[in-house]
Amino acid sequence: MPKDAAAHNRMVSAAENISGGEDLTFKDALMLFRQVRADQERSSEAALSELFKLYDRDDSGELNMVEICQVVADYGLTPRCREDQQAIKRLLDEVDADGSGTFEFVEFLQLIQRIEEKMQALQFQREALVAKELDYSPSQILELRDCFHMLDVDGSGALGIDELREVLNALRITMTSDELKDVLESLASRHSSQDNEPVLNFEGFMRFANKLGYKP
Repeated sequence: MPKDAAAHNRMVSAAENISGGEDLTFKDALMLFRQVRADQERSSEAALSELFKLYDRDDSGELNMVEICQVVADYGLTPRCREDQQAIKRLLDEVDADGSGTFEFVEFLQLIQRIEEKMQALQFQREALVAKELDYSPSQILELRDCFHMLDVDGSGALGIDELREVLNALRITMTSDELKDVLESLASRHSSQDNEPVLNFEGFMRFANKLGYKP
């Protein structure tokens, strides 16, 4: 999915142009996926170019495997489990088809795009397992996801204590600051890189909603 409101609007516009306002067919969906992927590549190219140059210290136009791993980590794509590590390793092998162990910028762009997509797919699978565990229906998951994205105004993919307080206020649920902090800490997927405060990804948010009484 697009990471910001402008990209999201471009995706919606593309979907409408492809389908003519009707439901998307499978062929339409594939076309939309390709357009969204191309749009994301264009929008991230400038930032990734700067990142590439930063690590290409000898101006060779290539990054070796050690440098690539460091870039992946600094770009926020650090694998969170063994499954993620194995997926990234496979992608590295696929993109480095000639086995040179180095990546030119075009290969680098392709690699980052594939890693992002794979990490998102694995995350989506983990979310599906949590939703099944909590017995949430597809419509409930969609409702929670819409709520999550509305609260995640900075597009970080995580919610902190201030956003969760908004949920409590909207539902008129009373909870002290200490109680909310304890709940957040118990469900936290990670800590913010800015202030090291616990935050919730969508998995944690579903568990948070369940704890508040949002149940089938």
